[in-house]
Amino acid sequence: MPIDARVLQLRNLAHKLRMLFPRDAAALSAILSHDQPDASDFVDPRGPAPRMKDTLIHVFIDHSNILIGFLSYLRRHTNRINRKSKHLSHAALALILERGRPVTRRVLTTSSPLYQPVDTAEQLGYEVHVLQRVPDDGEGADRQHGSGSSGGEQSRAQYTPQKASHRRGPSHGHAHKSSIGGNTSTGESDSNNAPARRRYREQGVDELLQLKLHQALASTDEVPPDATIILATGDGNVGQFNEEGFLGCVRLALKKGWRVELYAWEGGLSKAWKREFGGNKRFEIHMLDRFAMDLLEL
Repeated sequence: MPIDARVLQLRNLAHKLRMLFPRDAAALSAILSHDQPDASDFVDPRGPAPRMKDTLIHVFIDHSNILIGFLSYLRRHTNRINRKSKHLSHAALALILERGRPVTRRVLTTSSPLYQPVDTAEQLGYEVHVLQRVPDDGEGADRQHGSGSSGGEQSRAQYTPQKASHRRGPSHGHAHKSSIGGNTSTGESDSNNAPARRRYREQGVDELLQLKLHQALASTDEVPPDATIILATGDGNVGQFNEEGFLGCVRLALKKGWRVELYAWEGGLSKAWKREFGGNKRFEIHMLDRFAMDLLEL
């Protein structure tokens, strides 16, 4: 039988990652041993379950930030792609972040309405949290830009992708999944009798991921050698409920002896990251731009 196109895509990505991350070459060579998806049509690029002797690794994904960076990159550089939907491949993202290493904890947060389903992230073992967006009345913004913000950073409250998926996945508490819409019509009208558009914004999404990261740090009294936090975001802003934001989480992790790998898009990376942690040998920044086409879901 012919090799599934998604498997071929991940194999090519794994080869690329082996060249870029030679220390993970053995793990990358071992994870894609099946030529076809399983009976549920699922392609799994994860490494083995962690054992006692394995390096402690936790993965945290700020999905909104990564997705917006991905769509922005495609809009700027790949106008020739003629597809109705341009979705982010969660399997490819997991392969880039994890690279076949045994991962103990996986957490992903995002907001609803959704641009694309996150069911595949759940299948990959991620603890997925989807929070409902709230009306933006112009007060108490969830994300305040600090002095270190990059000019390329975008507001998640105002970003509205053009295409949306209407497929629904499992519910998560009070959150629901549907097509994304940064702006939603209301019953109000403007002076020209045209329906006014109500703006919505995220609330508590970043802070929830930060809480999960802090919980992981607190659960380990003695940090083992090479213990690693993998964080996918470029966000350097302070939040409505946590004025230190992701920078504070990383600051504490490094202080306690963790290694930190930050994955971000160049256009959405806050300058504060390099300014504060650029000289720390246990802190690495990896740009996702070089994997843009590998992240395009087939």
